[in-house]
Amino acid sequence: MILLDLPPELFKYIVTYLVTKVGVRQAWKSRQVCRTFKEYIDFEIFANQPIRAFLKPGALNARTILRENQGLYLSYHTWVEKGAHTFLPRYMKGTCEEVCKGLKITEHEKWKYTRLLCDQLVKKLGHDKFYKKPERDVRRLIEFNDTTKSIQSSVDDARREFFNDMFMTRVAAAAAFGNLHALRIAIMGEACMVWGDSKLFGYPLALAAAGGHIHIVSTILKYFEQKPKACFDVDSIQFHIAIEESLQNHHLDIALLLLQFNHAYGHSIREATLNIWTRLAMDTADLRVIQQIRKVRVDCAGVAFKALCASGDLAAVRMFVEEGLVSLKCVSGCDENFTPIQQAASRRGARDVVKLLLDMGSDPDAGNYFGGAGNYFGGAVCALELSVINNDYDTVHVLLEYGANPENVLRRWERRDYRDDREAIKGLLLEARDRQEYFVRPKGPRTDLTIDAEDLIEKEQTFEVSGGALGGLNSNQTRNGAAGA
Repeated sequence: MILLDLPPELFKYIVTYLVTKVGVRQAWKSRQVCRTFKEYIDFEIFANQPIRAFLKPGALNARTILRENQGLYLSYHTWVEKGAHTFLPRYMKGTCEEVCKGLKITEHEKWKYTRLLCDQLVKKLGHDKFYKKPERDVRRLIEFNDTTKSIQSSVDDARREFFNDMFMTRVAAAAAFGNLHALRIAIMGEACMVWGDSKLFGYPLALAAAGGHIHIVSTILKYFEQKPKACFDVDSIQFHIAIEESLQNHHLDIALLLLQFNHAYGHSIREATLNIWTRLAMDTADLRVIQQIRKVRVDCAGVAFKALCASGDLAAVRMFVEEGLVSLKCVSGCDENFTPIQQAASRRGARDVVKLLLDMGSDPDAGNYFGGAGNYFGGAVCALELSVINNDYDTVHVLLEYGANPENVLRRWERRDYRDDREAIKGLLLEARDRQEYFVRPKGPRTDLTIDAEDLIEKEQTFEVSGGALGGLNSNQTRNGAAGA
């Protein structure tokens, strides 16, 4: 321990000599002496040692040390490029500097942000099987040999792919930092970009949840509630990931908020997913979270509800809704991914079931707009169209009485096979169009879960778009912040 009394410059020289003389593997064992040794040896190994020090023949343990600490290696080399292939370190440094531009943070905070991004990059590209491509293989990008043409080609492909993902990379990074101002700048007025998936870092919502940034999570959820969507079917995977991240990292307030939000808008989940959430919730030992997990709907309830719609058992249908086994706002989780009103309308002769669901508060147009199970760019979707396909005059009549929009069917009437032998139904649709007494969805947040959260885009806010260290859009280009609201 006498070494610790030496001047820092001399102590650093001794550590450098130690690592160079005995090698990475032996020096790594000396980290356990004390915290100071650990910090100096980590820096010497990952910042100053050339990549070949880890890849020498017979240096299997050294290579393992590198692969288990790729995030630390990258973060050091964003500041010290010595001995490293420069593509990834420069890209990560440029990303961090671009997102942090204009923020009042210290160099130490910027270093922490860079380390966070490097760890997230390794986590995303190192463990996500979907992204197991040569151009996204972090190990190859760190260890590649410049003389190997095939691997150099992968690096060139990575350079193109990484820069093509630059917009979402900045959005995801800002969410991971937990800085709302940086997030507002990154989305450049296009609020819907918070639902995108960064190829390098993942979903902004999941990153904010993993980092414990409840103000970012609440802001994103508030933006969701302000959009006219029945459920978050297309966004469900990132909500699931965010829930798991918050539970794993014991950010219990975020986990509780996401679970409540999932209950209000999310569709049912598979039993295997519920088992994972239950195990994670039990590990937290938080009664509030465990109780909320018990409210999660599973797919088997949706299958049973589908059978009830076919049988016409009104009492059982009412019980399923009142007990929360299915939600009027959410898809049921069956193969069709229908909301309850769609599920009922897909069964010919289900007029009474449809009327009951409408009386209980179902949106008669549920599913005919982006974000619900029924996207009208695809096949038969909204309850009205399903009833027309079934040639179910009575159900069509009920839906129109409750304000279903006939234009959802009429605008495609001539392009559909169901137009034949349905003149009576077409007459109903035309009469309803003339009346124009359509159902109007409530505007604004539909629950009080995020009522106190800040808005994702501030009114009258203008963002300047700069190419910065990473290139990109013209530096003179601007967008009004309210444009994407």
